[in-house]
Amino acid sequence: MYISISGRILNKLSKSKSKHLLWWPTALFSLRECRPGDIFITDCYIHKIANSIKARLLLTIKVGKHVRVLESPPINAPHAPRYGCTCEEYSRALTKLWDQISGRDEQRVGQEDKSWREAISPERLALAHVLSPVKWIIGPMENLPLSIAPDIANTLLHDMLKYLCVDKEVKFDAWRQVYTLLVLDLEKKHAEVVIGSKKYRNKVIERYIFGNPNVYSDVENILRK
Repeated sequence: MYISISGRILNKLSKSKSKHLLWWPTALFSLRECRPGDIFITDCYIHKIANSIKARLLLTIKVGKHVRVLESPPINAPHAPRYGCTCEEYSRALTKLWDQISGRDEQRVGQEDKSWREAISPERLALAHVLSPVKWIIGPMENLPLSIAPDIANTLLHDMLKYLCVDKEVKFDAWRQVYTLLVLDLEKKHAEVVIGSKKYRNKVIERYIFGNPNVYSDVENILRK
């Protein structure tokens, strides 16, 4: 199953020779009794290559309510492999992250990706994607600081998890495995997510693909096939 793409964008993509296309394994889901009407997609690939439980949350994106799904790909592009893509696996990962952040786990969050603190914080970037109704709290993404204290990062992660009702036990109303198109500019290190008639630049995906050597190497190998 594939997230649909408008004819206008398909026409532009077919003429572009400087960008690479990749079908990104994702899951399309909604939550029962929590955020009614909201629809999300979440990663089913990068988290495995990056070996990051935090990526499961940071690569969860709220999308429009009228997402269409197709049975066949609307455009030819290589497919990344799918890992850990059941709602049970996703729920367990978020619950584990909740326990870590809440201090109920000996292993504290922040040990896995220390390099992220040396650049733009993905937690703050992701908050603008997931918590779009309250993104004004953190200000424009263009004005982000170059570092973020671990305790602030954990607070943001905590708020994101609460937004997905992890504290009340996640209950899914729907869960469907789909592919979502990524448009990658390897030279500029840009990544765009294509959904329907919209293309969204996603700096969190950019940080994982272009900032993690394992993920970048894997993506490069897929694009070469």
